[in-house]
Amino acid sequence: MGKHWEGRKSFKYYQTVIDWVNMLKSDLSSIIDVGCCDTHILDKIDLPIKAAWDRWRIPEYGGDVKKYFGGWGSLPKDTFNFVLCLQVLEHLDNPADFCKCLKTLSTNYIIISVPYMWEDIDRAHKHFHINLDTVEKWVGGEPILSTIRNDLGKRLICVYRVEM
Repeated sequence: MGKHWEGRKSFKYYQTVIDWVNMLKSDLSSIIDVGCCDTHILDKIDLPIKAAWDRWRIPEYGGDVKKYFGGWGSLPKDTFNFVLCLQVLEHLDNPADFCKCLKTLSTNYIIISVPYMWEDIDRAHKHFHINLDTVEKWVGGEPILSTIRNDLGKRLICVYRVEM
């Protein structure tokens, strides 16, 4: 497992995401982790169909996870019950456009986490002072669930229901 995940695997916001997937999954069967870097959150989620996508590197998940790498166009549309996008949007030039793409992957739920109200201290981030209003503008609506967890800085986690 990668260094990034080793330093973060006990973060409370990951447990919140896992708990919400377990609460919502009922008869659902598939999930994709978008922009996963080297996290291994899918290893902690019990769904039969798992996938991971990262633009910059091949995801480091084990054998039961389908791995996608590179261009967005290679991802199958309307395929996954859950789409995870954790700590990704703040790095993008246009998060609203990316959220539109996330909606094309999901048949049920999108779960997003972002740094909540962080100061302009991290050069890898393109957006700062993100709050619920910011995420609602990017996604185009209100989440069905949201909370804030404090893990080396506050993180906002939101669940959106995808309207088919």
